Amino acid sequence: MLIYSENITPRLKYALKVIFNSVYKTEHRTTQNLEEFTAYNGPKINYSDEIQEGVLNITPVDLLFEKDIFEQDIHLTFWKELPIFFKTKRGSTIPFDLFAASFYLVARYEEYLPFLPDIHGRFTPKESLAYHKGFLKWPLVNMWCKAFEEVIFERHPNWQKGEQKFSFTTTIDVDNIFAYNGKGTFRTFGGIVKDITSSNFSNLKSRLLTLLGRKKDPFYTFDDQLQLHNKYGVDSIYFMLFAEFARFDRNISMHHPKMRSTVKHLGDYTEVAIHPSYQSNEKKSLLEYEKQTLENYLGKTITKSRQHFLKLSVPNTFRNLSNIGIEEEYSLGYARDVGFRASICNAHPFYDLDMEVETNLILKPFAFMDMCFINYKNFTPEEAWEEMKEIIDRVKEVNGELITVWHNRTFSEMEPEWKGWNKLYENMLKEVTQDSNS
Repeated sequence: MLIYSENITPRLKYALKVIFNSVYKTEHRTTQNLEEFTAYNGPKINYSDEIQEGVLNITPVDLLFEKDIFEQDIHLTFWKELPIFFKTKRGSTIPFDLFAASFYLVARYEEYLPFLPDIHGRFTPKESLAYHKGFLKWPLVNMWCKAFEEVIFERHPNWQKGEQKFSFTTTIDVDNIFAYNGKGTFRTFGGIVKDITSSNFSNLKSRLLTLLGRKKDPFYTFDDQLQLHNKYGVDSIYFMLFAEFARFDRNISMHHPKMRSTVKHLGDYTEVAIHPSYQSNEKKSLLEYEKQTLENYLGKTITKSRQHFLKLSVPNTFRNLSNIGIEEEYSLGYARDVGFRASICNAHPFYDLDMEVETNLILKPFAFMDMCFINYKNFTPEEAWEEMKEIIDRVKEVNGELITVWHNRTFSEMEPEWKGWNKLYENMLKEVTQDSNS
């Protein structure tokens, strides 16, 4: 695909790379030479104000030619039953600037604007355009591309796009390896006192039996998960909170022998990545220390991460991670709601809007998380499944990449609200693999 524009900017290059490389899985090139464009006989798009006969035309809005960041005037209309914005001029083949609209969503333009953070300093779904306009649960950029694909083939039936195939990766966040073990004298004694004063004698019994070695720690659920992943042939990544104890970082010590043995055990059977601590988001030196120490215990380089508490600040968090050697980042989603934070379900490069540069850091968006359903929505497994199935179906329809987030402690079913989530997890694995296994 050849794209003509009078001005080839970093923003335009990025938008085209997301659409053609990340979604269509095919090649494209750009030109500012109108004669070259006119003479070209293959599939081509004119991205300029001058409408040209016999080719695909997208008339641009100003966004991809700007260098400043400011509030955009966004009004939704519809095309092919899909919400669209950045309406184009008459004569354009499609009624909106697909490239600019995709850039606005995928580059997280709105997260560079003033917003009201939650108590953890996070950008919340209610601050987003997708939430307010009702398309948070849609991989809208993928859906736009699928609709535009039909338009391309009408004009260029021989256009060659790459193979788009649905894929799935399950990811497990390990915030606490153990419910009882490895907590140290002070925390263990405090837990026993709490059990007694709250008359939670069933928990006290479980705690004591575990500490005496007569029962497996409830949160140590890894072997059961690995068996399921092997059964259904799915890829998994375990993000390990590998930090010293703090208010929001409550795993056992990174130097505890049980931590080391667990990390090495998991590393023998699946991929282990870093789950940077809550406090490391403000301390780059701590972030680097946690990653290096985990690498030392694993004996391998770590290139993937997900922020603990999904605590991230765009663009600073992504810059820090990239600077210490992280190549793939998995935090792009919400704790409080399900759906697509960047309105896309494909891996894509991070664009640093402050610096106006595409980076080498690849962002891997996730679609939903167990604790969102449990802690924020207060859903039963049956209620959660309805939303999960809706998301799964939409990703399959666009042959996208589905990534989900679970926690090892959920599988323990220790708490009443965790009951039934093991069965739900296996149902999800059946659903996402049924086509490939049939």
